[in-house]
Amino acid sequence: METNEEKYARVLKKKPFSHTKGGIILLLILFWPVGLYKMEKNEVGSVNFRAIVWLFLGIPGLIYIWKYNVFSKTTRIILTSFFPIAITLILYLTSLPPSECDCIEIQERAMRRGYTDHDASRLNKCAELYGEEGWGHKWECK
Repeated sequence: METNEEKYARVLKKKPFSHTKGGIILLLILFWPVGLYKMEKNEVGSVNFRAIVWLFLGIPGLIYIWKYNVFSKTTRIILTSFFPIAITLILYLTSLPPSECDCIEIQERAMRRGYTDHDASRLNKCAELYGEEGWGHKWECK
């Protein structure tokens, strides 16, 4: 049987939920600004754990891995080189005009679920590119 003093000491040693890795991960999923704040304030997890979390945010993660010398120099250079390539690729892919098949899929999705502002702007772009009628045939897209 534990005495009251032993129980009290055990309770004092137990960390609050927001000071554990599991608590921080849950906070990051539910409300990420609070999770980041608690993670840095309470220094939860190793520097590598915190660096990986910050890398999901992009540029702040790159600053973090260079500031704390996380990972090897080669890995840091590779990660740093990856971000401009990824950003360029994302910008290029989002700037491509929709194909006729994309236009048909957008129109069908809008008919099923209702129009959104994004769908409307894409369909206007389709109308500019391919005219109001005749965006190809559905069987050509499969």
